[in-house]
Amino acid sequence: MFFLRNLFFCLFFSTSFLLADLLKPYDGQSISYIHVLFEWGQEPDAIMYNIQLSSSSSFSNNLLDINKPGLIYIYKGDINWSDTYYWRVRPLYNSDDGDYIYGDWIDSNTFSITNRITGASGTSVDIINDHLYNDGLTIMGDLSEDNRSFVFDKNGKEIWNDRYRDFITNHVNKYGQISGCSFYNFPENTGSVLNYDIQYQWQGPEDVYIDLHEVKMIPNGNYMGFAWEFQEGPIPEGDWTGLFRALGYEADGETNEFPWFGQAIVEWDEDGDEVWRWNPFDHFTMDDYDAYGGTWWNAYFDGQYDWMHSNAFHFDSEESV
Repeated sequence: MFFLRNLFFCLFFSTSFLLADLLKPYDGQSISYIHVLFEWGQEPDAIMYNIQLSSSSSFSNNLLDINKPGLIYIYKGDINWSDTYYWRVRPLYNSDDGDYIYGDWIDSNTFSITNRITGASGTSVDIINDHLYNDGLTIMGDLSEDNRSFVFDKNGKEIWNDRYRDFITNHVNKYGQISGCSFYNFPENTGSVLNYDIQYQWQGPEDVYIDLHEVKMIPNGNYMGFAWEFQEGPIPEGDWTGLFRALGYEADGETNEFPWFGQAIVEWDEDGDEVWRWNPFDHFTMDDYDAYGGTWWNAYFDGQYDWMHSNAFHFDSEESV
């Protein structure tokens, strides 16, 4: 019985392995980018593959008809926002006369492109010196009334967007994972990591506001970012003193009565559980504050004092600091 059971497993596994499939874009997928990665499964003995892309299900007007080795192909041609496309792949085999033999089509999938987010003409770009512009694409996280992230080329053509997730990109790692802050279902996604298909790779604690300025994976596989840390502090005397006293505060520079907040540096594991925290109130004195930059006027209107404002951090993997 043991032998037969394992023989059945081997036969089932071998049969499953031989069944190739179209992997990406999967059938019916909706994507928010126009540089499209096509991926399919391997066919035994195939030396290369014929890939066809069309705007018609009959493949009567192909945008792409090319033979390529390997199992992926990135198409950067005539893909339009808000349109639907069809693609299929078939293997090519060697023949005795040295030519190719086309196999059967593995499958035929359809996919659609969502709307662009930068308007009909894309992004306005001024190229000051074309010789100083490196090859590649630009990714931008936009903090505005329409919080968004998008990718564009040197001419301002939109290539990818965050699909209206209110996502503000602040870091992209070498694997293409996109870190940032989303106000979608606030504060559940304020610290999160996406892939280019807008699939969450990591999310911080649901009830913690993770600051929008920086969150990213560190070398041990955990994630690090900023979280607001609050402590009651005094309202220093200044031009604003009368306004605070009119609200009922002592505003004498000594009474701890007003919420100050600073950026704690926090490490979370892959499940979003906190494993380490650096609290600025434990290391910096509240005797140091901005008395001249207008931040206390902001505090009057905001009801809290932005004491230690942080935009980014650098993690040194060699020193682990």
